[in-house]
Amino acid sequence: MNLALETRIGGPRWLWACAGSVALLAGEPVAAAPSPCAGLEAQVVLHANQHRLLLCEQGHPAAEYRVALGRGGTGKQREGDLKTPLAVYPLGPARMSAEFGLFLPVGYPTDEQRRHGFTGGDIGVHGPKRGFRWLGSLTTWSDWTRGCIAVSTDDAIQRLAAWVREHHATRIHIL
Repeated sequence: MNLALETRIGGPRWLWACAGSVALLAGEPVAAAPSPCAGLEAQVVLHANQHRLLLCEQGHPAAEYRVALGRGGTGKQREGDLKTPLAVYPLGPARMSAEFGLFLPVGYPTDEQRRHGFTGGDIGVHGPKRGFRWLGSLTTWSDWTRGCIAVSTDDAIQRLAAWVREHHATRIHIL
């Protein structure tokens, strides 16, 4: 293909788009993207790089929340590093928090992580900080927690906690 024609019609991407359309018209099967909840029953899944928390039910997302994470990023290993941990953890029952409304404890660190020298604790999923509730969804536009996972509103954390309780979800996958 000559450069002038390639530039005018969008380059090689145009060719791939046409090939995909021909495959669809020809009845060729197209693989769908796998569900982020595939193979999971009642579990909570956090895709940290996307700031997306999913409530998984029978292998499909039942609800999705945008979240703020630790302002130090991910990969928590020590107390005070301001990072959100990455692994599969037990999820405890919701409890009241003067600072965040509701707090669902995350079982960080695991026994295995503790044996490898990981320190810290008091990590959980919670609502917005009391003084900033009025910001609503703006509270999840940047990472501000000390390693926790924060949803944007009191309503969101209440719905999330109710779902966890009703579905007996006992684990959170932080990826």
